[in-house]
Amino acid sequence: METWYAAASPVELGMGPTGAVPIVVVADVGTGNVQVQFKDQGGSWFTPTSEEYTLTADDVYVLERSNCPPVRILATGNAQFQVWGVYPDTFEASS
Repeated sequence: METWYAAASPVELGMGPTGAVPIVVVADVGTGNVQVQFKDQGGSWFTPTSEEYTLTADDVYVLERSNCPPVRILATGNAQFQVWGVYPDTFEASS
């Protein structure tokens, strides 16, 4: 995807099926960060405490999707990100 997503446009990906290929997240964090979130037991999104789920440097990150629960990727502050390896119709930019 050539689209850059910002804080107002988190991206939600459904469950990753067995054998799904990884996706690539390109992060341009500016003064914010990009977070990879999962749902808790109550259905609320949360960012795990492990630093691999909070992207704090301009870089390319690989996110495994095989046997993965639904994921939300969002930017904070003026950070932006791209998602590669999925077709636009397999996720939605939330608002």
